[in-house]
Amino acid sequence: MKDWVLFKTGVLDSLRFSYGYRVFANSSTIRWFIYQSFMINVVLPCTIHCIYLGYPTSTALQLTYLLAWLIPSFFIRLVINTLLVNEISSIITTKRSTTDSIGTMMATVLYDICLVMFLTLQSLFLSFCPPLYFIHSCLLMSFISFDYKWASHNILVPRRIQFFNQHWSYFIGFGFILGTLEFLLPFPYNSSLLSFMASIMLIVSNQLKLDNLECSDYTIDIFTMPNYLSSLLFDKVLCSCYSAVIK
Repeated sequence: MKDWVLFKTGVLDSLRFSYGYRVFANSSTIRWFIYQSFMINVVLPCTIHCIYLGYPTSTALQLTYLLAWLIPSFFIRLVINTLLVNEISSIITTKRSTTDSIGTMMATVLYDICLVMFLTLQSLFLSFCPPLYFIHSCLLMSFISFDYKWASHNILVPRRIQFFNQHWSYFIGFGFILGTLEFLLPFPYNSSLLSFMASIMLIVSNQLKLDNLECSDYTIDIFTMPNYLSSLLFDKVLCSCYSAVIK
């Protein structure tokens, strides 16, 4: 029963767009970032896909579309979206300590990119089981929505994931509507919508206070493996002195 109440609370919290509208209306910088996100995540990929559908289907065309557009655009958009969301987060939330070096801030952004990449790959792996894929999509949207807010308050990644695992029923509810849209819409329209809505849901999540949120009846381990793989990749790619950001 408690998990059901937490789920409904999450759904209702995800619909609090009034705060997001005020932020959007009062900040020209936010409007510019949202516009960029819309063009990069919705207009451009959907236009390219419609052009692709206009040509006769062939193996060569499918392979070219995959190698020349889908795979490169995934990584390019991942980097751009991370930077955009990080900029929006720095405006609407308390900023990180100004004593942080440029290297530390770059390392944090790079680690966020690694984590989102492995979370997305985990989601693709679960696509073979539609119920698990749907639940994971809800949780993924919630995690992305709250992750930058927690990062801006200097909450380390292990603590974020622990809190997420302890309150999973609430976060399924928070991401339920977007998860449903992602599940029902065909590719690539679903991924375009979710990438764009990440910026909107970040603004919505910023108004929410979860300090007194009750824990779910039991804890589930959701994102520990992507975090471990991200840490491993991060340590291999960057200097070891930057690894202190995530440990």
